[in-house]
Amino acid sequence: MANGWSTKRVLITVRTYPVPAHRGIEVSCTAGVTSDGNWIRLFPIPYRFLNPDQRFTKYQWIEVDATRARGDARPESYTLRIDTIRRCELIGSAQQWRARKDLILPLRRSSLCEIASDRKAGGSTLGIFRPASITRLAITPAKPPYWTPQEENLLRQQLLGFETASRTPLEKIPVEFRYQFRCAETTCNGHRIMCTRLIPLAALQDSDRHAGRPIKTSRNSRTQPRFGFDPPALDIDQPGTTG
Repeated sequence: MANGWSTKRVLITVRTYPVPAHRGIEVSCTAGVTSDGNWIRLFPIPYRFLNPDQRFTKYQWIEVDATRARGDARPESYTLRIDTIRRCELIGSAQQWRARKDLILPLRRSSLCEIASDRKAGGSTLGIFRPASITRLAITPAKPPYWTPQEENLLRQQLLGFETASRTPLEKIPVEFRYQFRCAETTCNGHRIMCTRLIPLAALQDSDRHAGRPIKTSRNSRTQPRFGFDPPALDIDQPGTTG
């Protein structure tokens, strides 16, 4: 394929919750592993605007035409032709994710410290690792809990080629999730990273055990029944517990 474009076969492993963007109204950061065993980042993908037969899930193979992203020095970053997305087979979770592990675990790194060091040296910016210990999951109210006027203007844009697509308003998740953990290296000072993976909005309501006042997720709305709670700051120090 000419001009640096080629067809990539990608196993999708990461898809974040959409955010307003100058390129594409709203986009999800999407990443995966290519058929030749390398990490790849595909951007921008206006996932909610895709045709139903193009909407892939995590751990599904897709084929797509892509080329190295301009203005992005990260080695895994690629721009894609959205109309070339083709869904392929889904990798199941049988035998405790055996088929998925066989594809992903060969890329496992020893720690986030190692990944960060490699990134600073101009290497990989994506990776999978196992923390030595997770000390806390902090859940705090987003600031602000609604889109800013600039973000709302971006969401009102018309996306070329998707003018007739459904325009269900994109809701902002009114809470932020941050993991605190340490690597095994003795030099590790600890890490605190935000979790931005796609989370079903209903799960926030179903799992909340701290119901309170409805919160605002839009400057023009008094309440937001989809969430129905005003989340306090929570610290989850162990699985299944809240503080």
